[in-house]
Amino acid sequence: MSEIIEIPSPRGLPIFGNGLQFLGSNAIERFRAVVRASPDGLARLHFPKSVAPVPVIVCSSAEASRELFDDDRFPKFLAPAVANLTPTGIFTMFTHDPVWAPTHRHILPSLSGAQVIRDLPVLHSVARELTDFVLGQGPRDGRVNMEDALTRAAFDAICQIALRTSYGALYRQSGPEFFDLVRKGLDETMAEVRELPLVWKMQIPRRRRQADRLARARKEADAIIEHRRRLGPEAGTDDLLARLLWQGDPETGQPMSEDTIRDQVLSFAVLGQDTTKSLMTWALYHLSAHPDIQRQVQDEIDSITGGDQTRPLSATELAHLQVLDRVLSETLRITQPIPSVVRYAAAEDTLLGKYRVPQGSIIVMLRDVTHRDPVSWPNPEQFDPDRWLPDRIDTIVPGSYSPFGGGIRACIGQGFAHMEALTFLSTLLRSATFELDGEYSLDVSSVHFSSSPAALKHLRVVRREPSRVVPVANAASASGCPYPSTPVATTDAMPSADDVPDSFSAATEGSLTGAYGSEGGTCHQIARRLAREATSMGLNAAITPLDSIVDALPLAGPLVIVSSSYNGAPPSNARKFVAHLKSGAADLSSMQATVLGLGDPAWHLTYQAVPTEIERLLHEAGCTPIADRGALDVSQDFSDEYGAWTASLWPALGLSAPADGERLGSQPALSVTRAHHAALDTVDDGVSNGYVTSIRELQRPGAASTSGRSTRHIEMTLPEGMGYETGDHLIVHAYNHRVVVDRALDVLGLGAGAMIEITAEDAAGTWLPTGVPVDARFLFEGFIDFGQPMSARQLPVLAQALTGAEADAVNALAALLPEDFDAQVFDRRLTLLDLLTELGKPTIALEVAFSLLSPLKRRRYSISSSPLDDPGVASITVGVVRGPALSGHGTFRGVASTYLAGLEAGQVVKVSVASSGGFQPPDDASVPIIMVGAGTGIAPFRGFAQHRAAQHAQGHALGEALLLAGCRRSDEDRLYLDEWEALEGNGVIEVEWAFSREPVIGTDGNPTGETSRAYVQDLVTARRARIDELLSRGAIIYVCGDASGMAAGVRASLGADVVDDLRSRGQYMEDVWSSTFAHA
Repeated sequence: MSEIIEIPSPRGLPIFGNGLQFLGSNAIERFRAVVRASPDGLARLHFPKSVAPVPVIVCSSAEASRELFDDDRFPKFLAPAVANLTPTGIFTMFTHDPVWAPTHRHILPSLSGAQVIRDLPVLHSVARELTDFVLGQGPRDGRVNMEDALTRAAFDAICQIALRTSYGALYRQSGPEFFDLVRKGLDETMAEVRELPLVWKMQIPRRRRQADRLARARKEADAIIEHRRRLGPEAGTDDLLARLLWQGDPETGQPMSEDTIRDQVLSFAVLGQDTTKSLMTWALYHLSAHPDIQRQVQDEIDSITGGDQTRPLSATELAHLQVLDRVLSETLRITQPIPSVVRYAAAEDTLLGKYRVPQGSIIVMLRDVTHRDPVSWPNPEQFDPDRWLPDRIDTIVPGSYSPFGGGIRACIGQGFAHMEALTFLSTLLRSATFELDGEYSLDVSSVHFSSSPAALKHLRVVRREPSRVVPVANAASASGCPYPSTPVATTDAMPSADDVPDSFSAATEGSLTGAYGSEGGTCHQIARRLAREATSMGLNAAITPLDSIVDALPLAGPLVIVSSSYNGAPPSNARKFVAHLKSGAADLSSMQATVLGLGDPAWHLTYQAVPTEIERLLHEAGCTPIADRGALDVSQDFSDEYGAWTASLWPALGLSAPADGERLGSQPALSVTRAHHAALDTVDDGVSNGYVTSIRELQRPGAASTSGRSTRHIEMTLPEGMGYETGDHLIVHAYNHRVVVDRALDVLGLGAGAMIEITAEDAAGTWLPTGVPVDARFLFEGFIDFGQPMSARQLPVLAQALTGAEADAVNALAALLPEDFDAQVFDRRLTLLDLLTELGKPTIALEVAFSLLSPLKRRRYSISSSPLDDPGVASITVGVVRGPALSGHGTFRGVASTYLAGLEAGQVVKVSVASSGGFQPPDDASVPIIMVGAGTGIAPFRGFAQHRAAQHAQGHALGEALLLAGCRRSDEDRLYLDEWEALEGNGVIEVEWAFSREPVIGTDGNPTGETSRAYVQDLVTARRARIDELLSRGAIIYVCGDASGMAAGVRASLGADVVDDLRSRGQYMEDVWSSTFAHA
C-alpha cells in the first residue's frame, strides 16, 4: 500500500486562505490554472469557514475522473442555489434523497431509445420550423442570432415532447412568459453560484426579484400540469408528464407527489434544453470556423437524402450521419457545455491510491481541462473530428472523456440530446451554410447554466440551393454509438430459433426428428444442419428442443439427439427429457435413435457426460440404436469428425451421404437483395429487457491504467417476473462493437445505411433473419459472429467465389497439411474478414459471405449476487477481454465483455436466467463449504457469501466457509476486497489469497524487480490439512474458473481419485469454462 499523502495546495492569504483568489466570476478559469500546475492534476483549496466549511479539491486527471464517477464513494454535489431551484427535480436532487431513485425510475422510460425514436416526428417538425425561421425570418443581411434561435427551438421541443405543451417560442419577439421566467431564473441562479455568499446576501432587491420569478414559474408549471390533466390519458400516455401523472413508480407502484411533479416540469423546462442548445451552438461555431468540415457534413447528408431538403430522416439514417456524429463528439470534447462536475467524499477516502480526501470534501472535476489534457489528447487544442474515427477511438485514454458524466448520475437525457442535435443540425445544414462574421472572434458566453460561443449571436447564414445527388452506396460507415440503441419494435417476420412444433404426437413413420439440448446454440445449429441434409435427401425432418418431445414418446420416426453437457448437467432445454428417461417410465422399444455429443475436453470430469448418459438411458428403455454415438470436440475444427459420423448415419437410414465438399454449418441456399427500408430492428427471441443500475471498475485505482486490465461489476434490474437462484447464470445477448461492424461493412462492400433482405429456400434452416428488410449494420451488430476462424472445409467455398491470384492463394491454404493449416490459419484465429483483408478486400457475394459466417452466440456469466439480498437485482463480474489480435489485424475485443463494459446506468440489456446445473450453496447453512476460484471465477462466491450472510441474519447457524481466491497482485486485483473483509469481520466467511504476479520486496523495503508466483491450486496444496478436516465433516468443494488451467490444477492438487470419490458423494462441484475459444 502506498503512503497516504496530502493533496498539495496553492499559497493563500491569512484568514482568507484562497478565498479571494478563487471566488467570483472567473473562478473556473483560476481553477484551471492551478490544477494544470499541480502534480497529478490535483489541488486542495482553503476557504474561510463561512464560504466553504469543508475542504475543496479541484482535479483534472483522467484517472482521478474515473474514480470520481464511483457514486458510492463520491456522490454528486449540488450548490445550494442550484438545489433550491427545484428541490426534488431529477437534475437537482442529491442521490441520497429518498425521492431521487423513484423519480429516476419514473422518468427513465420517457427518455429511452425507443421513446426517443417515437418522438422523432416532433423533433423533425421543430427542426423544420427552426430552419424556416432561420432562412425566412432572419435579418436581411443574413446574420442570425443562432444561440437565441436554438434556445427557443430546444425549449419548444422539450415542452412539446415532455409536457404536451406548445409555446411557439421561435416566433415570439419577447418569448412566452414561461420561457422568459425560466431563462432569467436560470441566469440568476448561476449568478448566485458565482457570487461571494456575503455579496449575494446583500443583493436584497435581486433576491426578491428571483424569488418572485421562481414563484411565477411554479405557478405556470401548475397550469401546465392542469392542462395535461384536462387532456387526460386519451391524449397519450408515453410523454413524461403523463407518466408522472398516471403511472406509479415502476418498482413500488407509488404515485408521485404534486410538488415532485411540478419540480420535474420545471427541471425539464429549465435544464432539459440548455445543455443541448449549448452543444448545438458550439457545433455550429466549429463548423462555421472550419468550412471544409462543414462541407463534409453536408456532402454526407446529401449522400443519404439525395439532396432532398425537406424529407424527414429516419432513426436509421440519422445513425449513419457519421461525420456529423464525429463533429458532435469532438465538440463535446473541446468545448464541453458544462465545464465542471462537482462530487463530494461520502467517507474518508483516497484518490489515485495515495492522496487523502477527507470526508465531506467537495471535489470539482474540471472536465474541460481533462478533455484538453495533452497527456491524453494529441494536439488537444485542435478541432479534429477524425480523432473519433474507429481506428483512433482505441487510443482514447479511459477517463479522459466524460461529456455526459458517469455513474448512476450520468446525464439521463443523453440519448435524447444526441438525437435532437443530429435532427436539428442535419435539417439546418441541408438547407443552409453557416459562416462566422469577420468582426467576431471566439468569446465564451456562460451566463446560463452552460456555455455558448458569443459569435453565434451574429452568425451569417447562406441559403443552399437544392442539389440533385444520387445517394452514395459507399459512404463511410462509422456509427457514432458503439452499440445499437434500445430496440424499438418487434416483428413476427423473424423466424424463431425454436420455430418448430412442440408436440410430435402426429409424427409419421419415416420423418426424422432432430432434438437438441443446447446452452450456447452450437447443438441447435448442428441439429438444423442435420435436418437440412436429411430434407435434401428426401426425408421429412424437423428440429425441436429435447424437452418438447417428452409427451410424444415413443416417436414413430427416427430420432437424432444432439446435446452437450453443462458442468455435468443436461442443458436447460434437455433436463425434463433426461429426468423422464431416468424415471424408468419410458418404453422406447418401438423407437430408433442415435446421439451426437458435443463438448470440450478441458472439462475433464464432465466431457461428453450427458450424451453418454442419454445413450445409456435410451438403451435401458429398449431403444434401437441407429448408429454409434458421435463425439465432437468443440475446442477445435470438428468438420472432419462431423463428416465421418454422418457418413455412417445416413446409410443407416437408407440415405446417400451428401457431397463431401458441403461445409458443416453452411446456410441453405440464400438470396440477398438490397432493400429501401428496415422492418426488423430488435432481437427478442428468448431474452427480455433488463436495465443496468450501476457499473464500476473492480481493479484497484491505478491498476487498470498500468496493467491494461479491466474488470467490471455490473448490476441490473431483471425483467419483471424473471427470478434466479444463488449460483445461477445470466445469459446476455451482446452486440458487436462498432469497430468490428464498421470493418465488416467495409470489407464486404456495404455502405452507410445499406438495407438488405435475405430469402432462403429453407427459412427455418438458417439463423439469419429472412423475409424481412433489415439494416445491414443492425444485422452485423446483433446476429453475426465475425471472430470465428476459417476452417479447412470453408476455404474451397471461398475460393470458388474468387478468381485469379486470390482464388489461388485460398486454394493454397486449403491444401496445407493439418499442422501447417493450424499454424497459418487456426492458431492465428484467421477469420473471413482477416483473410479477405489480406487478399486486398476482393468483392464476394453476400450469399457466400453469410454461408461462411457463424451466428453470434449469447454469453453466459455467473451471477455474483444472491436473490436473498434483492430478488429483482442481479450482478455479474466481467473481465474485459481486449488485446492484439493473434491474426495481426488490429485489436481483438471480446464481444460480450466489450459490450457490457460500454454500458451505462439506465441502458437496456437483453438477458435471461439459466440454471448452473446444481452449482449452488447447500440448503443447510450449517454444512461447511470450500470455494476455490481465480480472477472472475470468484464471482459466484460473492453470491454464495451474500446468501450465507442473509441466512445468518435470519438466525441460521453457519458452517465454516473458506474461500481460496487467486489474483495477480495484492495491490491490484483482489476483487471485492472491502466486501470480503466486512464479511470476514461478521464471521460469514474466511478468505485466503494467492498472488501470481506479486512483486518481491527486498530487505531495504523496495521492490527487487522480481515476482513471486503462487496460484490458487498451490494454496489448495498448502491448506490441504484444513481442507481434509472440513471434508471429513461433510464440506462441499466448489471450483469456478478456467477448466484447463486452474480447475485442472486443483484436481491435480487434491488427486484424481480423491476428486472422483468426492464427486460421487456430491462433495465436489465445478462451474468451469474453456479459455481456448472464449469470446467474452
